[in-house]
Amino acid sequence: MNFNSLINAYNAFNSHSLNKINLNIKKIPQQESLLGALDGSNCILLRNHYEVTYEIENKKEQVKHNITVPLELAIEGFEFSKLMCNQLNIRIRIHSIISSTCHSLIDMYNKGVSGWIHYLSNWNQNKYLSVYKSYDEAIKSKDRFIHSLKAKLKEYLQRYYPSELSKINELNLQLDDVNKTISTIIEKNYLTINTDIYAGNTEMLYDYDFR
Repeated sequence: MNFNSLINAYNAFNSHSLNKINLNIKKIPQQESLLGALDGSNCILLRNHYEVTYEIENKKEQVKHNITVPLELAIEGFEFSKLMCNQLNIRIRIHSIISSTCHSLIDMYNKGVSGWIHYLSNWNQNKYLSVYKSYDEAIKSKDRFIHSLKAKLKEYLQRYYPSELSKINELNLQLDDVNKTISTIIEKNYLTINTDIYAGNTEMLYDYDFR
């Protein structure tokens, strides 16, 4: 695949993908010291080096992934970026199934979390009538509640939406394969990945693995 073919593939991918890839090419001057062939003198040459950066934005979690490779590995970087997009697509599909089938349970859970935050922020007033002997004991109970969502969601899906739970399990199998391929490529160490978390309201991504 030549560079023009890469651009065509890049445009074709973005035309149908749920998550888009932004492509940037940067010219970086590099100094090279050369020894003269005849007189033994040194000279400095400026030779342009190009880097290609693929940016993938996860708008739900307010995260950007930047994959940077030298120009000669632009195709490999693009293939890796597609894997990263595929990984995010699968996670969002899992999230969509869970949030659409379990929205009432999630709403109750979120109200419970808000209740705990309010209760503990007013501990000095609440402690006199509290069933908890100390603030630390109340914190531990709050933590148990916060970490209970995954088990409650699985129980709810098993009871009311077993076919949707099967879909989630199948998607997690696909995610395993994608994650394994991503890890293998990262181990080859020919690319740089920078992850930026930017400010703003983030949406919880319910991409649980219930297996």
